[in-house]
Parts: sequence; structure tokens; C-alpha cells
Amino acid sequence: MADLVLAVEPNLWPGCFEILSFSADRGIASKDLTGQTLTVTLAAPLLPEDTITLKIGYWLDVPRAAWGNEEIIRNLIFGYTDKQLNLVDWYPFVVPYVPGEGWLLHKPGNYGEHLVYDTADFNVTVQFVNRYHAPVVAAPAEGEWVDGELRYHLENARTFAISFSPNFEIMRVTSSGIIIQSCSVANMKKIW
Repeated sequence: MADLVLAVEPNLWPGCFEILSFSADRGIASKDLTGQTLTVTLAAPLLPEDTITLKIGYWLDVPRAAWGNEEIIRNLIFGYTDKQLNLVDWYPFVVPYVPGEGWLLHKPGNYGEHLVYDTADFNVTVQFVNRYHAPVVAAPAEGEWVDGELRYHLENARTFAISFSPNFEIMRVTSSGIIIQSCSVANMKKIW
């Protein structure tokens, strides 16, 4: 396989996504970011069981969610409002490859899911200017404060979405050793 296809959903919003650095532990012939697709052409094809490590440094300018605007309704799950900041499909990821069919990356519609994910392990680190005035964070894993950073580790998951708001109330219960967490907006005061 000589090409890798990555989904880059934030690039669907003009000016939202910018690659700052890109490197690989193998030769790269070229890379092309068009719409939601980052195509990486390798200097030599990957053989079965081969691996490659890509390092992508990027900048996000998260868009304001446009509530009620039918033309850009997709951003209701990615962006910020007066109540919260939502990061959904906010990072580049390699989409699944199906022999005989190719890379599974569908164009988004106005409603419903369009992405297909392989499972992966996630290590996410969040830094705040002031830990003691940080918003409440809703994430698919339990965060741990380490050296002033909030760190998350999630294994064998499809994706890692995360939301921030000073108005979130998190409720947790444990049942049969499993933590069940619910998040809701406590009040409607303006935060941004």
C-alpha cells in the first residue's frame, strides 16, 4: 500500500485547521490535504504487518457553532457556544482500509454519522492556564491531574470526544465495578 488516507474533519471549516509540522519514521513522497482528506503518499509501499509512525503538529481555530443555520448544521457537534466547547473528530486519524473496497471515508451529510473508525488507544493531555479556574471536562475516560495537566488514557475505543464548560454537572454511579457518568448543563449563564 503506497497511500494512507486520514480523515481531517476540522478542515471542513475554512481556517479551522492548519498543519504546523509533519514527519514520519519512513520516507514520504507527498502529502495532500483536500477537504476532509489528508492523503499521504509513501516513498515505498507498506507491506502486510509493516508499521509507520506519523507525527502531525496542527493548529485548531475552533468555530462558533451556528445554532439553527441549516447550511452549516454539521458544526453543532464540533465548535463552541455560549455554554460549552465541544471537540468531536478534532484530530487527524487513519481511516479503515478494506481490501477490494479501499479506504472508508465518506462525505458528510447534514445528519447522521458518516465516519468509520478502527479501534485505537488514546492518550490525551489537556493543559489549562489556571488549573484551579479550569472548566468542568466531560470525556470518555477518567482524567487524572499529573504535573498540572489533565491526562486521559482510553484503550480500544473508536474515538475520543471531549467537552468543556464551567456549567457542567457530572453525576457518577458505580454498578458492578463499572463507572456510569452523566453530564448536563447546570445553568445557562454565558461563559465565553
